[in-house]
Amino acid sequence: MKLDSLLGHAAEIYAHIEKSALPPDRELEYFFRNRKYLGARDRKIIAETVYHTLRHLKRIEYILSRQNQTGRSSDSGTLNAHVLVATGWYLLKKDQNDESLTSYYDFLHTHQFFKFLSKLDVNIAPQELGSSDPYTKEYLSVKHSFPVWMIDEITGLTRKQNPDVELAVLNQQAPTTLRTNTLKTTRERLLEILSGEGIAAAPTVHSPFGITLSKRLNVFNMPSFKEGYFEMQDEGSQIIGWMLDPKPNIKVFDACAGAGGKSLLLSMIMQNRGEIVASDIHSERLARLKMRARKAGAGNIRILEHDALQPYEDTIHGKYDLALVDAPCSGLGTIRRNPGMKWTVTTKSTKELSIKQSTILRHCAQLVRPGGLLVYITCTFVAEENEKVATDFLEKTNQFESITPDVHLKKKELTGMSDGRFLRLNPWEHGTDLFFGALFRRRIEESHG
Repeated sequence: MKLDSLLGHAAEIYAHIEKSALPPDRELEYFFRNRKYLGARDRKIIAETVYHTLRHLKRIEYILSRQNQTGRSSDSGTLNAHVLVATGWYLLKKDQNDESLTSYYDFLHTHQFFKFLSKLDVNIAPQELGSSDPYTKEYLSVKHSFPVWMIDEITGLTRKQNPDVELAVLNQQAPTTLRTNTLKTTRERLLEILSGEGIAAAPTVHSPFGITLSKRLNVFNMPSFKEGYFEMQDEGSQIIGWMLDPKPNIKVFDACAGAGGKSLLLSMIMQNRGEIVASDIHSERLARLKMRARKAGAGNIRILEHDALQPYEDTIHGKYDLALVDAPCSGLGTIRRNPGMKWTVTTKSTKELSIKQSTILRHCAQLVRPGGLLVYITCTFVAEENEKVATDFLEKTNQFESITPDVHLKKKELTGMSDGRFLRLNPWEHGTDLFFGALFRRRIEESHG
């Protein structure tokens, strides 16, 4: 397929993504499903062009505005989408020097629509934004295409005034990571099976269950997936479950279980023993969890449909050894996978989420027995959703004390994943999505006999 047609497809899906509430990967999945005529190479170019455009949108718009090539039109905006993704493709070619795109590169010089691209100066000097300092947040915002407020959050997280490297990493493509289901097989055996299926893979660095694929592919049609030998799960999620090390005889409450990724992980670590209550407000997600549990051979998971923003029944208060609150959050820790959230998440939305997270944490705290563990997890780098929620919780209760994750991490010989008070996982140090974790122990009341 010719480049102009490929980029026409990319512009079509990009324009749809801009108006959709669904993440880009889901929209691309639907888009390709309805266009069976697109081959694997065509799909790769379209998908990578769309993702690169989303990742570098602010940079692209700045370059185009500087060149007086805004591409704005008075109609439905189609031309604008074409110019944006064409520039996104051009940057993709220059940034990555992807040899698979070489045959298309010369096409720029023969097609009227793309002639201006070959003349674009994509280098941006700090002086253009009013300073010779290459680490001002205004310059980093344009260079790496992040809203300024997100630059502030990353700066606060890294405690660096020049988080240039970290921002660059957040613009890279995340790896495709699997979690071996040890209820059915071993990681070594699964690596052999994947090799037999013609898939290059390697063990993850930290998780003893994890496998990283050498390239992105659709794993859901693989025989080994259909047999329940693995699930897709970021290594960070795997580390959290492994670090907690739930024993086979305990009772666990997974308060925001969704489709059950962490419930399935805990079930596997607990050797399909004990009891896990997986709770969520969304019945369709719980239905998916039931199917996944059957396929995985996880029989110790019980389903409870409940809105965690509402109090739980008194009958289950104080009944659980471990309550896990993988709270609904902005999800910015997965920005490598869904770069479009750069332009949809706002400070207002994170503050609204913070209020909900505090309510959920307070309700789930009631479920923990004396001496039991309450774990608060998010996948975001926003302090409003992380430290603030954890700190506010401790300030408003005397029933819980903060527990450093170092004790759990050291048992698994995991280092550099804590600041002494909270769990911190990130892609530039650990290769994972970005996770925050706070651990609380319920105090055992002294007897005054």
